[in-house]
Amino acid sequence: MSDLERMKSLAALVKQKNDADKEIAEVIGRPALQGHFGEYVAAGVFGVALHDSAAQKGSDGRFPTGRWRARTWKSSTIRRTRACWI
Repeated sequence: MSDLERMKSLAALVKQKNDADKEIAEVIGRPALQGHFGEYVAAGVFGVALHDSAAQKGSDGRFPTGRWRARTWKSSTIRRTRACWI
């Protein structure tokens, strides 16, 4: 594969990624960044209502009902990668 072909292939992949990020942002209502994505998923799993602003200091949301009603919640997203050692 020539350098030009590799650049064209890379450009096509970046376009696909940008298109996917745009769709993800539409679903979660925030930029498609690792932290926002993790907060959205965790909030759905644990039933947390996210703050309207992602810039809220100190917490990401509140428990709307149940035992922890009105208590704040803070998520932390850690990226994990696996290396293959040969």
